[in-house]
Amino acid sequence: MNEMSAAPVPVKKSRAATKPATTAPGARLAAENSLLNFVAQAVRDPAIDVAKLEALLRMQREIVADDARVQFNRSFAALSAEIRQIERRGIADMGAKGAYKFAKREDLDAMLRPLMREHGFAVSFRPVPGPNGNLTIEGELLHVGGHSKTAQLMLPPDIGPGRNSLQAMGSAISRALSHRDAAQRRALRRGR
Repeated sequence: MNEMSAAPVPVKKSRAATKPATTAPGARLAAENSLLNFVAQAVRDPAIDVAKLEALLRMQREIVADDARVQFNRSFAALSAEIRQIERRGIADMGAKGAYKFAKREDLDAMLRPLMREHGFAVSFRPVPGPNGNLTIEGELLHVGGHSKTAQLMLPPDIGPGRNSLQAMGSAISRALSHRDAAQRRALRRGR
């Protein structure tokens, strides 16, 4: 009898297999509902120790916040592993100082937005008036698990020839977006 040994067949990993495990929203909701049911029953009991109940609720909030932070970090690590460098298609002409290439905002967005959506992230920006007419741009990276990180950039109005105060603030916002994009490009280069 002649036995043939078969070579191992390489198994191709699916994308789903490489994604970090997260708590299913349904499981999290069921756990939160069971806690709420417990609290509702405990409130009806006149012998319940309110201080202990408050401590239990505080612990539950901490557990939920810790879980959200873990999900955020896992998803962020997975997202970071998929970010690729993009071609620098923009050219900034500095006149006599020369020119330099940069990654265009729309190219960066086209690469990042689908990855962020896939990993449960969204970004929110809002201008916040600051002291002395300055403007603070607050950016928040939100995750579907409930955790977020916030960063702020304070800048003065971009006063230029013929600009009124509204135009100076609009120009400052535009400059803030340019600085944000530059920071993202630096982060991308460091990640490679």
